[in-house]
Amino acid sequence: MEYSDLLNSFKICDSHLHLSNCKENSLLSADCNTDSSKTGISQIINSQNYYALSSAHSKKEFENQAAEVQKNSDRIFSSFGIHPQNPELENLDFLESLLSSKKIDAVGEAGFDFFTEEFKSREAEQKTSFEGQLELCKKYCKPIVLHGRKCNDRFFYYSKELSKLPGVIFHSYMGTFDEAVSLLSKGINGYFSFGKQILNGNKKAIDCVSKLEADRLLLETDAPYQTLKGEVYTLPQDILRVYKKAFYLRRIDDELLVSDYSIEERNYEKLNDFCNQLYSNLLGFLGKL
Repeated sequence: MEYSDLLNSFKICDSHLHLSNCKENSLLSADCNTDSSKTGISQIINSQNYYALSSAHSKKEFENQAAEVQKNSDRIFSSFGIHPQNPELENLDFLESLLSSKKIDAVGEAGFDFFTEEFKSREAEQKTSFEGQLELCKKYCKPIVLHGRKCNDRFFYYSKELSKLPGVIFHSYMGTFDEAVSLLSKGINGYFSFGKQILNGNKKAIDCVSKLEADRLLLETDAPYQTLKGEVYTLPQDILRVYKKAFYLRRIDDELLVSDYSIEERNYEKLNDFCNQLYSNLLGFLGKL
């Protein structure tokens, strides 16, 4: 099945990417050399079946993002957050101005990152920025997109506060299936999002995508980041590769990765139900249903 068939037949949702950074790297006008680039960027961005949530982390990024979102504001949504790798606390005021003027649909990405010693050295700033963003989410009743590396214990620590929010996306979730179930048991209205880690054999991510209830699952690219070996960038259209792999992992269509027969000959209803569920998850998280 061609990627264009997938896009033309089903709703496709990217729960996390960075349109400003894609634009900065000329990825919104280029068709780079990957399989999914057979479906060009203009084709996917302009498709009525494509939905996405884009995140920005500086005033400049937000301005660039807003220009892209405005073109398709019924399908492409906007978030702003203070990223834990660069916890600039002065952006809390800017974030509140966006919330008070209703210019964003969600907060984030926000959270903790202890992957390197450099990031870990800013733990105190990460904590302050995260707690500030949590308070703003509660004040303006907005959902949050979480970033977390080597910090799952922090999400359990803040689970009571997270349970007070309308929705939580665990972006590029790196925990186990059992930890995901445990987080949900804390009363968090959580969605677990996965990208290219399911393409490179990440066992925990593959286990989660295979086992999580569909109403708690989302897929993403994190474009232009989260590249595979040999890639310079991740492209927005790579979401089609992620969807195709998820179909396979969930045994919706075991032949999907290797067969060329037409979509009419497949179990269309199961594929459609899965895509519609992820669509409902993203729009439900955003309060758009």
